Amino acid sequence: MTFKDKVVVVTGGAQGIGKCIAECFAGRVRVNSISPGWIDTSFRKYDGPDVSQHFAGRVGNPMDIANMVIYLASDKAGFITGENICIDMHLRRSRQVPRRATRGALQSKVARRCEG
Repeated sequence: MTFKDKVVVVTGGAQGIGKCIAECFAGRVRVNSISPGWIDTSFRKYDGPDVSQHFAGRVGNPMDIANMVIYLASDKAGFITGENICIDMHLRRSRQVPRRATRGALQSKVARRCEG
């Protein structure tokens, strides 16, 4: 299993857990997750293929993630729950784990905990 494959598995797990927890606490709290892609914390300037592969023409930075967190925590996102927001410029789009591959097993585990 390559590193990219492992990232996809972890992302799929995060999506499944987030949906299950959102169902468990529906009406009491909102639960969302963020799956960041390539985020450069040094704020360096990139060019060439590093930039051209991104639809925005740049590499992501921590503020891209922070702005989404602020939005999700605000009242403006009051109708958003159980979602996984991918902030990766669609670099993982073709490698996403199908939703059903992870959701069933995780949902039953979380459901048992919520009931008990």
